[in-house]
Amino acid sequence: MTNINDDKWSEKGITFKIPTLDDYEIVDSFLKTYFFPDEPAIRGTGLMVGDGFFDRKIAGLFEEFMVKEGLKDGTSMIAMDNNGDIIGCR
Repeated sequence: MTNINDDKWSEKGITFKIPTLDDYEIVDSFLKTYFFPDEPAIRGTGLMVGDGFFDRKIAGLFEEFMVKEGLKDGTSMIAMDNNGDIIGCR
């Protein structure tokens, strides 16, 4: 198993962090841009296409139960580049 503090990651300018609720905005933005549009259930139902139904009706549920819960209980991890931008999230 790869150690998240491995020197090879830092040589490439990648750092790992367990995000907290303080990181909510950047994690939420990353997920809305890179994860939700291609997530099979959301893509298959077309929730993010068209009149903003996802943002008006569904986004709150995803934010509360998917994003915030993962940040509250410390079960998430983000990878960041040299600029502090998220390049991966789990």
